[in-house]
Amino acid sequence: MPTDGYARQAIETSRDPMASSLTSGVLGWAHLERGEVATAIPLLQQAVERLRSIPVMSAAARNRVFLAEAYLMDGDVKMAREALAISQAGTRIVRSKGG
Repeated sequence: MPTDGYARQAIETSRDPMASSLTSGVLGWAHLERGEVATAIPLLQQAVERLRSIPVMSAAARNRVFLAEAYLMDGDVKMAREALAISQAGTRIVRSKGG
């Protein structure tokens, strides 16, 4: 089983929402780095949504930056700008709370 398979298995079987969310984000980032944008986007979207609901603002903001990059690589400038703006707002909130 390739590393990707282990990460997907961890996402699907983890009982810890934080762990599965962070794993989804890292796996999405890895696909993005390999230029596999179509695979990266849903993983990063999943990470952002789950991390927002936990909430882990700093991790959600970081994964949203990766998602913005994926949208940009996919040619969707509007979604990239939106994701980046939301990430920046989240970062400001984290910083205002001393995080």
